[in-house]
Amino acid sequence: PWLDVGMQFNYHGYTVPAYTSASTVNFELGAIVHVNDKVAAAFHVYNPVGGTFAKTQEKLCSIYKLGIGYDASEQLFIAAELVQQQACGLNVNAGLQYQFAKQFFLRLGIATGTSTGYLGAGISWKTLRLDLTTTYHAQLGLWPGLLLTSAIGKKK
Repeated sequence: PWLDVGMQFNYHGYTVPAYTSASTVNFELGAIVHVNDKVAAAFHVYNPVGGTFAKTQEKLCSIYKLGIGYDASEQLFIAAELVQQQACGLNVNAGLQYQFAKQFFLRLGIATGTSTGYLGAGISWKTLRLDLTTTYHAQLGLWPGLLLTSAIGKKK
C-alpha cells in the first residue's frame, strides 16, 4: 500500500506517596506516505488537543513531527525530521544507517535541539534485531541504549 496510518491511545499516571496521584488519557496519530520505492514521507502528532492531569492541572505538551526517508542504495538509508514541541524551538533530527553486511549495520545522527550526536550499531537475525546506541549528555556523560525488537508472526 502507498499509505500507512496509525493511532494510539495513552494512559499516563503517577503517584507521589502521602501527597497526590494524578492521571490523564491522550492520543497520537501518524501516517506514512510511500512516495515511491525509495522515498517515504511521514507525519506524527502527539497529544494534538492538549490535556491536563486530573487534580494537579499539569499540562501534557503537544508534539508535531514531519519527516522524510530515502533509501539511497541497498546499504544506505538517510532520514530527517522536523520536530515542534509545544513551548520549545524547532528541532531537526537527521541521521543515516549503513548496512555493511547482511545482518550488521551502523548508524549516526544529530539532534539540533540539544546539539547532540549519536552513534549506534546493530545486528539482525531472522525476525530479531538488537541495537546498541550511545550519545553524550553534558551533565550525565555517555548515555548508552539497548533495543531488542522482534517481528512476531513475520517470516524472513
